[in-house]
Amino acid sequence: MGLRVVNVNLFCRQVDNVLRILVAEAPDYPAGRNSGYCVVKRVDDGRTLLAFEVGTDPPDKFERHSQLANEKADRLIQMYKSNGHKSSWYSRNEKEDKWGGAIICVIDGIQVAVSFSGLPEWADEALMLLAAASLNFIDRGDAGEIAMASQNKNFFRLATLPYFAQTV
Repeated sequence: MGLRVVNVNLFCRQVDNVLRILVAEAPDYPAGRNSGYCVVKRVDDGRTLLAFEVGTDPPDKFERHSQLANEKADRLIQMYKSNGHKSSWYSRNEKEDKWGGAIICVIDGIQVAVSFSGLPEWADEALMLLAAASLNFIDRGDAGEIAMASQNKNFFRLATLPYFAQTV
C-alpha cells in the first residue's frame, strides 16, 4: 500500500509553506536560495513514493538537487538499517559530497526517508524536520534530537514561531 493522496497533498503543501517561512524568518538567510527538490522513499525497500520540485529550481541546479536529494535518502535508508541513524547528518562527508537533509519519519503507517536538497545544508534539514513534525510524521523529541546532533540552531529558532508553536 502507498501513501494516501490526502497526506501526500498535505506534505507537499507543508514543505512549500515551511520553505516560505524559513526563507522569510531565518536570520541571515542567503538571497536566492528558495527552491529545491524533495523525495520520499520507503525504508523497507527504498522505493520512491513521491518526488517533487519546490519553488522553481534554476535549470542548471535541478539535476544536481534531484541527485543529492535521492542520494541523501538512499544513504539514510542504508544507515538506518545498519546503524539506526534517523538523519543523514550522521553519515555526512563533505569530501565525498554527502550532506545532511534527510530524516526518517512515518507517513500513513509507512516508515519513510524524506529528503530535500537546494538550500543551505542546515535549511534542508530544518525544512524536513519542521514539515514532518508539524504534521506529526515525526515525534517532536526525535526532531529535537536530530537538530541537537547537527547543532541546527535555526531549527530551534523557527520551531518557536507561532506557526509551529503548537506542533513542534
